[in-house]
Amino acid sequence: MAAQYEKRVLTMDAWVQKQGYPPFCEVVTQEDGLANLQLIVDKVRGKEVPRVPAVSAFIEFCVGMMTGEVEKGGCRELRADPQLYATAGYGLSQAEMMMPLEKKGTFGWGPYKDAPYKLQSIQQYATALRVWLKEELRRWPDAGVANPMYDGWVASVMNYVQKELPFARMEERLPPALTTGVFNEVISHIDPTSQDEMSTALYLQAGSIHGDRAHDWYLSDRENLRRLAPTVEDPDQKHGVMISHESTKNNKLREERHKGLACPSWCEQEVAFTAAGQLDVTKMCASCMTKHMQDMVDQSLSGATEETLESLPMFVEIKEIVDLPAGSNLVR
Repeated sequence: MAAQYEKRVLTMDAWVQKQGYPPFCEVVTQEDGLANLQLIVDKVRGKEVPRVPAVSAFIEFCVGMMTGEVEKGGCRELRADPQLYATAGYGLSQAEMMMPLEKKGTFGWGPYKDAPYKLQSIQQYATALRVWLKEELRRWPDAGVANPMYDGWVASVMNYVQKELPFARMEERLPPALTTGVFNEVISHIDPTSQDEMSTALYLQAGSIHGDRAHDWYLSDRENLRRLAPTVEDPDQKHGVMISHESTKNNKLREERHKGLACPSWCEQEVAFTAAGQLDVTKMCASCMTKHMQDMVDQSLSGATEETLESLPMFVEIKEIVDLPAGSNLVR
């Protein structure tokens, strides 16, 4: 009973039985000891016929989810059965551990126990039942039993549910957004001499502007970054950097995709420090941090050729090697 859609089907079967409908599924223990959810088979004129749920049963279940009659968290009676649900721990069943009566909310149990079902939840139950019935009915290809979830009434009910229930995201359930103030607070506390902390801060700030994946940044080399500044030929060019992503998750052909990171109007176009020696986020931007990181690497590798510097990754930490064993040659 590991599949999530099987648990949803079992929950629906238990609820419709309470409404007077006959059960349509049962848990069968296989020879290997594993449990499997299967359709109940009836004998009709000496022929095995799988029993499927009535269309009206699913419609009542949908209405029950909309009105709150179907409790969140699943069927408590089923979760109290250790044969169906593994014990949660301390010798207690899942019903005792995860669904205590004293913690029951307006609509059941769970983190949103006081809020009604959303559209997505009802759609998940409908999909689970439709897919499970489709797989089960393949065992009886000649039984002549149709999948009730393809009935026109089911489609009409789902259209009605979609019109009645909101499906937009709920802002109060979203995690707090990373605002400019949060970024500035992080950057103002990092060690400006630490290449590792500077790399993290740059990825956070620049990644939030471009919306890039970490994969895109950590596969970029120094040669993929070019500094920009006004020139005689192009006096309107803004200060900043140009980043060329060659290898990304959705760029298998390794085509160059250029993204600019310009200095805003308030930026002094160079790294600025406070009186305490920390980065002054009121006078510098992510583009300046990129240049500062390159300068830190250049100072750490003073004497290195330009070819060597360009072959380095964009995010790199330089450390001095001490006590090098004799014969070691893994040094670039």
